[in-house]
Amino acid sequence: MSPNNFTHVAFTAGSLDRYLIRTSIFEAIKSSLINFKGNLLHVGCGKMPYKNVILKNSSVEKYIGLDIESAIQYDAKVKPDFTWDGIKMSFDDASFDFTFATVVLEYCPEPEIILNEIYRVMKHDGCFFFTVPFLWNLHEVPHDDTEKS
Repeated sequence: MSPNNFTHVAFTAGSLDRYLIRTSIFEAIKSSLINFKGNLLHVGCGKMPYKNVILKNSSVEKYIGLDIESAIQYDAKVKPDFTWDGIKMSFDDASFDFTFATVVLEYCPEPEIILNEIYRVMKHDGCFFFTVPFLWNLHEVPHDDTEKS
């Protein structure tokens, strides 16, 4: 599994806010790869930091990255496969065997909209892997709106 700066955060005083969270999420993904299969939808994909690991170490046949049209541009070279308006995904019902969203739902003012769309596009025997922060006061600073509350 080849490292990248997103999944392998250096343990330094300046990275403590990201180190534990990203390392934990990456370890959870690696330990769950046996469940990743078929057509996969990565909701809120950003730079798709897990794509290569998932494709090389799971039964995923097709990896689709989806992000909001107005998402932060993390890398000019990496674009999502599809964008959406945050209301309706442009996929048919029951299109995906596996969906995942890490560090996404906490940004959604109405997460039930996203969850309903994920449910709609996921096959009935599909699997949904997601994370939300428990105690993570700030992340993606200065773009984190929670600091204004």
